Amino acid sequence: MSTTTVPVSPTPTPTPTPTPVAPATPLLDTRAKLEILAVVAFLAGGIVLAHTLRAEQQARVLAESQVKTEQGKIKTYDAKIAELVSSDKIRDTQTAAQIKTIQATAAAAKTPKQIVHYLQAQEQLAGAPAPITVETPEPTAADPTPAAVATIPAIDLPFLRDQVARCDANALLLTSRQLDLTSCQSQLKIAGEKLSAAERERDDWKTAAKSGTWAKRIKSGAAKVGIGIGIGVAIGYAAHK
Repeated sequence: MSTTTVPVSPTPTPTPTPTPVAPATPLLDTRAKLEILAVVAFLAGGIVLAHTLRAEQQARVLAESQVKTEQGKIKTYDAKIAELVSSDKIRDTQTAAQIKTIQATAAAAKTPKQIVHYLQAQEQLAGAPAPITVETPEPTAADPTPAAVATIPAIDLPFLRDQVARCDANALLLTSRQLDLTSCQSQLKIAGEKLSAAERERDDWKTAAKSGTWAKRIKSGAAKVGIGIGIGVAIGYAAHK
């Protein structure tokens, strides 16, 4: 008995069907990018605002300290001025009283004898070496009102000469001092006007400086916000890619 072998054809291997790949989904959609951009801009604005408020507070504290120092100086100057004004009033009162006493004493000497005593007393106070003597002859029928005869000791002549020169010098010095006082008052008035102008200039400068500072801060803040927005755009662009 014979065996017959039948050839068997190999079964073809089926070709695998490729699995479809889903399209790539963007990591961030447009809304998410806008939200990130808004957050970045908000954070940048917050940082700028915090920096601005801090700088403004520091400037305010410095200004208050400077004002406090200036107010202390002003109080000191006011106290000195008040002290000087008080001293001036006391001196003026004393001088006025002394002048009134001198004028009253001189006016009280009316008769020739009283005037002689007054002059002798003034000479003695001034330090004359010897008193001047004044004699009034007795009236006669021929001369009912004889003139008084003053005798000046020779030793008094240099003293009287120096007294007259001193009086003339004091008169000129008084005139000069009065002119100096007038000039000083004018200078003080001009100085006060200059000080007022300087204070107005200072106030204007402070106002301008404050406005300028705010302008600079706003400009700087805008730049920083722009940087923040730029960062947000970059993030959104990177996410889109």
